[in-house]
Amino acid sequence: MTHTDTLNTLSALRTALVERTEPTADLAERTATVLTGAHARHLAGVADRHEARAAALYERIATHLGPRPIAAAAYVLAAQCAFLAADYRRTAALLADAETHAARHGGDVPPLARLLKLDHRVSVHTAR
Repeated sequence: MTHTDTLNTLSALRTALVERTEPTADLAERTATVLTGAHARHLAGVADRHEARAAALYERIATHLGPRPIAAAAYVLAAQCAFLAADYRRTAALLADAETHAARHGGDVPPLARLLKLDHRVSVHTAR
């Protein structure tokens, strides 16, 4: 993915977030490409001041990605946004979704998931 494609994807995500539109399958695919690349760290920045909505957007994108292993990363990104929105119960639920997805469809859960689960506000909502 070129730098321009990445910027266009980030812009489209921000527009979907602000305008509260449903992400298309194409946007989900483009997001998956960014998630696997060097610019994945910028995806959380799209949420700026709209973290709860971003969590919902990235969760819907994960659903669009279906059984592909990259969907686990989208769930963790959604969990990161929920964490930034101080919704720790939802963070824990999204992390559980990521782990369940990875177990069913292969792939790895990004290391950020372990870090988020270390926070006591999240860990009280995780199943033991």
